[in-house]
Amino acid sequence: MTTERLESYLKPLGRTGGRFYGLMAALLAVIALGAYALNIQFTEGHYVSGMGDIGSGGAAWGIYIGMVVYFIGISYAGISVSAAVRLLGLDTYKPVARIGELLTVVALILGSLAIVFDLGQPVRGLINMFQYGRLMSPLFFTFSVIATGYLWATLVFMYISGRRDAAIMKQKKIRAPWLFSILSGGYTDTSRVREKQTRALRWLAIGILPLLVLAHSFLGFLFGLQGGRPGWFGAIQAPAFVTIAAASGIAALIIIAAIIRRVYGMQDVLKMDMFKGLGTFMGAVTGVYIYMIIAEMYVMRYASPYEEGLIAEAMLFGQFAPAFWTEIFSFVGAFLIIFVMFARKSYSLGGIVTSAVLVSIGALLARNLIIIPSQVIGMMLPYATGVYIPSWIEISVVTMLFALGILIYGIFTKVFPIIELPDESGGESR
Repeated sequence: MTTERLESYLKPLGRTGGRFYGLMAALLAVIALGAYALNIQFTEGHYVSGMGDIGSGGAAWGIYIGMVVYFIGISYAGISVSAAVRLLGLDTYKPVARIGELLTVVALILGSLAIVFDLGQPVRGLINMFQYGRLMSPLFFTFSVIATGYLWATLVFMYISGRRDAAIMKQKKIRAPWLFSILSGGYTDTSRVREKQTRALRWLAIGILPLLVLAHSFLGFLFGLQGGRPGWFGAIQAPAFVTIAAASGIAALIIIAAIIRRVYGMQDVLKMDMFKGLGTFMGAVTGVYIYMIIAEMYVMRYASPYEEGLIAEAMLFGQFAPAFWTEIFSFVGAFLIIFVMFARKSYSLGGIVTSAVLVSIGALLARNLIIIPSQVIGMMLPYATGVYIPSWIEISVVTMLFALGILIYGIFTKVFPIIELPDESGGESR
């Protein structure tokens, strides 16, 4: 591998100027504010949040659980793209493989933290989950078995795929050789070792892909199996969760890759063809999800029990209408942008990123609109319609989660290649 070729992949390493430290300081300030808000919540109880009892007109689940569903959703795309690269030989998308793997790890960590933050007594909740949890419960099965296994499988996948890069960094004596010596785990860049590593990654990919579908399907079952909860009960929840997870995850991957491309000047590595393919897939999946929304709302509006009709009314014309129609316009706008570029056979990075941002906005709203309307409208019981407005505590904690995710990405890009180094040896290393 030529020095110039290697340097094009290692541009982010060590580039820590005033802007970088300013960003890190701002992120740490946001995290500190979130930690302060979280301390108030843990000390004084959930009454400082906007949540409350369903029977008294509140919402027992709020934006914390909305963020759980969102973060677990966007984790879908990262490892899916990386696994597809290994299984199908999609070399065009190899530059975003590690970006996607890190997205999966970060999203699963943030989603798990959101669950903990939602608990009034996190330590007791975690203990009780393992002491009294039942495997037949979709809640326990999703968060303790599938999500945990999903996270560890991704970490192992990411470690194995990164050993070769760590060995190259050690050999070139770039920055911290002792760190890369540990991370390489004795890797030697020979054709036999590369073949064994490729085989291991393929088998891991085969094992991870079913976990992806199970994780998001069971997350949908967590809602869809609750027969007494209007707005949740139905067979469409599992496929809808998988579909929006694919769309929002690819959208997040596009945005992160575009930022890395722009900030670090990696236009020669993160090429337009890759963004074109990701954007087209995102647009197609978004179109499928729009169809699912229309189908669900049509049934809820015209042929559903009374309580389901109340939720449809609230989302179409009532207190949730602004958020719902913003969600719809975001998804439709994203789909139309991609469709027009596809029809004209002329793609622009700005258009693809804009559509990805719109999908992300729609997904954030959709995740919360899955949760909150069914909480405040009540169950199939004579409860009064309630109101849920997140407090500054909740908003600060959720903002902290996003800041933490950006911080992890920023630090990672400075200590390890964010894009997998190309294999140009063609045989045994010398």
